[in-house]
Amino acid sequence: MTTPSESSFGLSVNRHSQADVSHSASSGSAVSAELRLLTQYAVTKVLADCDTLTEAAPRILQAVCETLDWQLGAVWTVDEELDLLVCEEVWRSSRATSKFEGLSREVAFPRGIGLPGRVWQSGEPLWVPDVVADDNFPRAPAAAEEGFHGAFGFPISLGGQTIGVGEFFSQRVREPDPDILSMFDNLGSQIGQFVERKRVEQELRQYRSLFENAVFGVFQTSPDGRFLAANDALARILGFASSKKLIESVTDIAQQVHVDPLRREEFSRILREAGAVRNFEAQAYRQDGSIIWLSLSARAIGDAAGNIARYEGIVEDVTARKRTELELVEMGNRLNATYNLAAVGISEIDMSGRFLAVNDRFCEITGYSREELLTYRFQDITYPDDVKPDADLFARLKAGEIETYQLEKRYVHKNRSTIWIELNVSLVRDAAGKPAYRIGVVQDITARKRAEQEAEAAQRHLSFVAEASAILTSSLEYEKTLDNLARLVVTGLGDLCSIDMVEDGLVRRVALAHADPAKEKPFLKSEPTYTPDPKSGHPVLRVTASRRSELINNVSDAALKSSARDEKHLKALRALGVRSAMVVPLTAGSRSLGAMTIVSAESGRRYGQADLALAEELARRAALAIENASLYEAEQTARAAAESAQQRLWFLAEANAVLSSSLDLETTLSRVAGLAVPWLADCCSVHIFPADGVEPRSAVTHVDPVKEELVRELHTRYPPTPGERHPIIEMMNSQTAVLVQEIEDPDLANFVRDDAHREILRRLDFKSYMVVPLIARGRLFGAMSFATSTEKRRYGHDDLSLAEELARRAALALDNARMYDEAQRVQDALRVALEAKDEFLGVMSHELRTPITAVYGGTRVLRSRGARLDEESKARLLEDIEQESERLFRMVENLLVLSRLELGQQVATEPVLAQRVIGKLASSFKQRRPARSLELKIDERMQPVAAEPHYLEHVLRNLLTNADKYSPPDSPIEIEASMRGDEAEIVILDRGPGIAQEETEAIFERFYRSDRTSSQAAGIGLGLTVCKRLMEAQAGRVWARPREGGGLAAGITLPVYKEV
Repeated sequence: MTTPSESSFGLSVNRHSQADVSHSASSGSAVSAELRLLTQYAVTKVLADCDTLTEAAPRILQAVCETLDWQLGAVWTVDEELDLLVCEEVWRSSRATSKFEGLSREVAFPRGIGLPGRVWQSGEPLWVPDVVADDNFPRAPAAAEEGFHGAFGFPISLGGQTIGVGEFFSQRVREPDPDILSMFDNLGSQIGQFVERKRVEQELRQYRSLFENAVFGVFQTSPDGRFLAANDALARILGFASSKKLIESVTDIAQQVHVDPLRREEFSRILREAGAVRNFEAQAYRQDGSIIWLSLSARAIGDAAGNIARYEGIVEDVTARKRTELELVEMGNRLNATYNLAAVGISEIDMSGRFLAVNDRFCEITGYSREELLTYRFQDITYPDDVKPDADLFARLKAGEIETYQLEKRYVHKNRSTIWIELNVSLVRDAAGKPAYRIGVVQDITARKRAEQEAEAAQRHLSFVAEASAILTSSLEYEKTLDNLARLVVTGLGDLCSIDMVEDGLVRRVALAHADPAKEKPFLKSEPTYTPDPKSGHPVLRVTASRRSELINNVSDAALKSSARDEKHLKALRALGVRSAMVVPLTAGSRSLGAMTIVSAESGRRYGQADLALAEELARRAALAIENASLYEAEQTARAAAESAQQRLWFLAEANAVLSSSLDLETTLSRVAGLAVPWLADCCSVHIFPADGVEPRSAVTHVDPVKEELVRELHTRYPPTPGERHPIIEMMNSQTAVLVQEIEDPDLANFVRDDAHREILRRLDFKSYMVVPLIARGRLFGAMSFATSTEKRRYGHDDLSLAEELARRAALALDNARMYDEAQRVQDALRVALEAKDEFLGVMSHELRTPITAVYGGTRVLRSRGARLDEESKARLLEDIEQESERLFRMVENLLVLSRLELGQQVATEPVLAQRVIGKLASSFKQRRPARSLELKIDERMQPVAAEPHYLEHVLRNLLTNADKYSPPDSPIEIEASMRGDEAEIVILDRGPGIAQEETEAIFERFYRSDRTSSQAAGIGLGLTVCKRLMEAQAGRVWARPREGGGLAAGITLPVYKEV
């Protein structure tokens, strides 16, 4: 039975029932032919009504889906730049949110991938009976989730080239229909022609607009010299009132327009031979008889027989330019006479930097001929370092920011020498005011610059010595001072500077710098102290002993060998490319302290006597600074020792005051941990060991609060255990203090348990460590540890002695506080709560890990070996994933519902037909558990109940899931629904292990799990708690009782809905 209806496309069609359409689409009957005809008509009408594919696509998709009973359609277009298919439009019969639709809009397909990619690659329609089972359908998971199976795609083509793809999906497995594929192959060509037609129509509109509104003349003429078409701009150029008047008045272009008719003949000849002409210039008459210059660009248009049918092109009035050109020629003749006789160099350079003209003097200054220079840009003969300053000013000149500029710069003479010039530049603009070229006036100032440079060099030497003196007197830390001096040297005197001290044949490097910091690394990696062979002729030893400087103009490989410690050092020296070197002694009075070595490498500098004198002056001042620093260091060491003793006394006195201020154990613990930070340690930890029922306790203080939390995590996750070579275990075994002066990787390897443990220790970055025992009344009851992360600080025996003294006092205070705390048991309740929380987190971690592991493992197997698995194996994996995902979903859903209810969320009830909820739940259950027998007994007198439908379904689902979980696989589950007065009762009965009578209330408590069932199935004990809270929120009840013959009867009651 069909009924006429009006579709959204204005088509009067018969709306078939689902069964009729499905039958006709699969049977190939006359009705199917009718539907194909309706589809073709609908698509044709959409294309006729729309202007773009973007506008037409959703209407085409809707028309096809509604007419042929397909549930989703999509149009893809080719992105030529990316060479990918991208989704243009998706239409779906249902308005509900669709994961498959969203995925289709997001992805893009290359050729040969997915249904669209395969159609694109082949250029042919393609039918896939079931995309879920297709190996080359990346969207298969999303399609399976939403029930899509049958699909086909067709190319949208133009001239044999695929420009897009259309695809449609059905929620049924559908066998190929050659008639539909053939029809859509034709429709794809029709859509492609539609796209091309619309593009051509748009170009025609643009051409017409350009023709009518152009500021230049546009024409079409016949080969015999008549205007076929012209725009108003051409009429204005030739002095006519309109293009119509021009066409009517001019019948012979050669005689009426061209001043020289032969130019018209030449114009026509070029067009006949070449087919086009550009910028053809000729004189023309205006209507008033005046003469103007025209520039014509045109092409010849042929007819079907290959003969020229017409000429078309554009015309520009270039009269003003021609007049200017003539004037410039005259001006150039006048200027040329003086141009080459000037006493200064003159150049003309276009706006790209290329030389246009140069005079004789400019050629003399640069050494190049005029012909050579005219092939160059000014950048080509400019000294490399001076290109950018000149180019920047030139750019500002072009931009109109400045009209002139003056610059001193260098040219590279043809003989490769460097010459200095003074450049004055002016800008020349064209008639339109735009920059045309620049004129540069050049004077040779090489002699003046050389004199200035010599004066500057002398001044630099004086400044260099003054700066070195300032560095050497700025600090009494001589190693830091010498390092600053070495870095000063490599900025102006050498590429590498090394300062070495010599004591009893031992050479110790105290400073090293290179002009390129990256090249310091190979030398800094080597040991700073070494003993050269006395017979090797090492230059530092030689100069230190002789107290005489050495200047090496050309460093030989033999000299490098005498300076090298080993082959690796020699290789690094050779890599420097040393050219010249100076080695000068560091002498203070009668003592020779060492030597300073200055090396020239990349700079190519060759040292002379002036450089050596400067180096000797620097070395003399450096030696004096070293001597003064040594005296100061000795005085400071003595003073520091006295101050350290005084500080230790103060520290212990302060500790006594703090330790005696409280008897609260936690307060005392915290204060003890804080005593040593930051004066003695960056981190201090105090541990009280468990004994005689006393809980272990600890306290941590760190200078960095973030790292303090890391230390707490370290103590919590990785406490020392007996048998480990941990300093605390060693201390416990010996009951004496343990000192680790330098913490190294092998020390950590003795007790590091995993990568996370190693990462925490790496982030803490402890350098040195002490642990001392806490002993009171002859009993070891704890430990106190100290750690420093300071790069230069390492604990010694003095620090350990102070730590032991502090620990003795802390042990007494902690023991007193501990004895006091033993009488205080008020924290038991808090500890119980913490244990409950830890238990809950542990259970949740376990319960969450099980389904997640199953889902993760299953998906990994499908991804890595899915193509090799048979369908049964895949189905089992997918079933496992589905079941574990549902389990995880229910677990999280229970937690969220419970959370919302505990936050006081109000529940609004409404009339609900419980039998429908039960039917829907049973249907879903049978799909998931087809092997389980489910029996329904629904009272026909069931009335609507007052409930929230989703919460009612949630409760029944939890009860049914429990019954399924604990029942034997072959036993049935029964659902009974009946009326009990003004209440409806729904009971779910199973034949599982059941519960004891005394557990009927306890099973609804949070986290409760019966001893009978806890080992049979996983769970966290929240499902029934959620049921109870949800029923209470709906003014109902939930209950459970043992069932005769074994099993459990779990039920709910809800009031009948009554209008208020």
